[in-house]
Amino acid sequence: MIKYLLAALTLLAFSATGFAGERKMLTSLPTAIETASKDNKLIFITYGREACGNCQSLKKLINERKVKLFDSEFVLVDLDCDDKAVAREFYGKYRSLLTDAKTLPFVIVAKSDGTPVAAITSYKDAGAYNKFIMDAKKQANAAK
Repeated sequence: MIKYLLAALTLLAFSATGFAGERKMLTSLPTAIETASKDNKLIFITYGREACGNCQSLKKLINERKVKLFDSEFVLVDLDCDDKAVAREFYGKYRSLLTDAKTLPFVIVAKSDGTPVAAITSYKDAGAYNKFIMDAKKQANAAK
């Protein structure tokens, strides 16, 4: 009996660690749009750089699941602004949303076809991102 209990506790410990750590984030906007369209999900886009402390802090909030991005609702994509092709594609699609944006990260929630729903710039705390996500989901549902 003790063997089974230890085995169950070990299995529980390993499964719990599977929920911690880095979340799967795509690195291509076209792939994210294709995936979101196929799965009928919203897209959560982060646009920043590896050398940006604010961008890394946002990724940490996402990985620690403090930002409420449920896999059943969102496709996550992390775009590198230092990649010139990615930057052209991103600004070609979302420049009008970021006219006053000066501080990374830039975050956009988009419909499954890539059409923007809401945008926010600079680093925020988890509560602000969660409010932003809730408002964006409401906007996306209202537009249906």
